[in-house]
Parts: sequence; structure tokens; C-alpha cells
Amino acid sequence: MKKLFLLLIFMLSMGAFAQKPFDPSPQAKCMYVPGFVTECPLNLYSTDDPPHQYISYVIEICGTVLKDPIPQVLQDIQNYICTYGEFPSNVKVEVKRYLPPFDID
Repeated sequence: MKKLFLLLIFMLSMGAFAQKPFDPSPQAKCMYVPGFVTECPLNLYSTDDPPHQYISYVIEICGTVLKDPIPQVLQDIQNYICTYGEFPSNVKVEVKRYLPPFDID
């Protein structure tokens, strides 16, 4: 009985070490884009904001969308902003910076 128990423990431990490592999710891959200027206005503007051409963003893009060429990804983001008036859910605004002549930083 003792040998059977040891054999069972040995087999379970071998199974634990024989596991294949998990690859990181494609969702975990991100890219930062500095100096992103929208072609269309956002719905989130306050009355104090200058026109959209004078606001530069540092954005973080995450997800499987990064498998596409970067210019295509940026154009898709621009199209989404022009359609919905906001950034897509896979884009996070890290920094919002005003450009001249509205440079108030």
C-alpha cells in the first residue's frame, strides 16, 4: 500500500512538471504612440479645450489589432473617432497636450 501511495505521488508530481508553459495573451501586447492628433473632434471636449487640431495625445494601443500594419491601425483609430466621437476601448489616453497657439502647459 505504501508503494502504491508513493507511486501515485510520483505520478502526480510528474504531471505537475510536465505542464506546457502558457504563452502571454495577445491582449497583453501594447504600443505607445506619441503625438497623435485626431482628424475629427471628440465628444468628450470641455468648453475650455481648443479645436481638436491643437490637441496632441500620447496613446497606448493594446490588443490583437497590433497584428495589422501600424499606419492601418492608426487610420482605423481615426475612423473610429470620426464615427463615434471617442477613442476605441483598446486605446488608452496617457497624456493630453495642447499645441501652439493654445499651448497652456
